[in-house]
Amino acid sequence: MRTRWTTAAITLALVGGLLAGLPGASSAHDPDTPAGRSSAVAFMAQREPTQQLTALAQVSCSNGQAGGYPCRNVDLLSFLPLSQIGGSQANDIWGWTDPGTGREYAIVGRRNGTSFVDISDPTAPIYLGNLPAYQNRTAIWRDIKVYRNHAFVVADVRGHGMQVFDLTRLRSVGSPQTFTADAHYNRFGNSHNIAINEQTGYAYAVGSNTCRGGLHMIDIRTPTSPAYAQCC
Repeated sequence: MRTRWTTAAITLALVGGLLAGLPGASSAHDPDTPAGRSSAVAFMAQREPTQQLTALAQVSCSNGQAGGYPCRNVDLLSFLPLSQIGGSQANDIWGWTDPGTGREYAIVGRRNGTSFVDISDPTAPIYLGNLPAYQNRTAIWRDIKVYRNHAFVVADVRGHGMQVFDLTRLRSVGSPQTFTADAHYNRFGNSHNIAINEQTGYAYAVGSNTCRGGLHMIDIRTPTSPAYAQCC
């Protein structure tokens, strides 16, 4: 299934990136090494404090502003601050459209977990809950991709591995939840990114502490039973 983006999701992504307050590109050092830990400390020292912001309803772009944000021919449909979708800082966002209901969701990678927000009505987003980081391992970089209605989450921190979450569980959520993963893959620890070939059903952990920094290939054709394939 091809992931679709909505204006609301893009808005969340832009604001999430701003609130993360982390300039520049993330380090390519292995965080398991002294050099990697030193690089992460230096990188985090550049961050700006998370701003204390309030939620906003729909605001039209007028005179170059929409709810206090610069704009040009784009209206602000809504805004949820990080404090209302799990807290901490954020660095990444992905999305999922439920093939059964047509509802749309934003999946937000944060320093200490992954947030799920129902954006089916982009003027009234609903925070559904948080998947905490594996063993509470916080990371300045978290990445998410979706395959067969499952989210695959990696983080650039030692010992995190890959979390797998069944997104169809979001259908029955009535109030914000603290979720648990449906599966966990531990053949690598840290990974900067994850890519998925939806035609073949293989995932590729990028920049991990395995495979000499090359691609770590995982068979995810059965999403809740990920299996090591090979280094490539």
